[in-house]
Amino acid sequence: MRGRGSGSRLLLFTLECALGIVAVILVAALAHWSGWLLPVAVLLYLLIVIPIALLCGFWQAVIVSLSAVVVHGFFTARQPQFNLASDPVNSVTLVVFVLVALTVSRLSARVTDHAREAESRGGQMHDLYEFTRRTLQMNLHVEPGPQLAELVHEIFQLEAVAVFDADLHEVYQAGIWNEDPQELARNVYRSEERRVGKECRSRWSPYH
Repeated sequence: MRGRGSGSRLLLFTLECALGIVAVILVAALAHWSGWLLPVAVLLYLLIVIPIALLCGFWQAVIVSLSAVVVHGFFTARQPQFNLASDPVNSVTLVVFVLVALTVSRLSARVTDHAREAESRGGQMHDLYEFTRRTLQMNLHVEPGPQLAELVHEIFQLEAVAVFDADLHEVYQAGIWNEDPQELARNVYRSEERRVGKECRSRWSPYH
């Protein structure tokens, strides 16, 4: 399954890059054929690179940007007035636009990450609300420990859950465990108890 997923991602990456490169070649050919578009060819390349950066990704934008440099140099090599070597302004302008495209791709990735984080937080809040609502609807005539373990396992979609009752020294579990959940829950409880105790002693120490 992993190999198939990697192959699909590689194919998609190749198609996205190929689409951008073909668009760059078509724009360069049109600018070379018309002549009057050559001075603004780099702007036309930018109109291709920015959507690639926004919709596809950082590395796709890098490859399409490099192809724009090569194609622009190839189509202007025979025209001295637009030759990259004779007029460094063209090459500098093109590099600046490429850097702008790369910056846009980074900003797009950051915005996407923030959107995913917001969506994840929204899902967590929904799960917490559902857990609270279902907790209030628990059957009070039945022991709450097993019900809580099942609720946590179901709502948060965890592989395994262990709830330790410190008053009764009982462990309630749900899901499939590969090790003894009772000993694990007790060890976690003792560790947290020692940590809280140290924090309390440190906070109320007269020399703190």
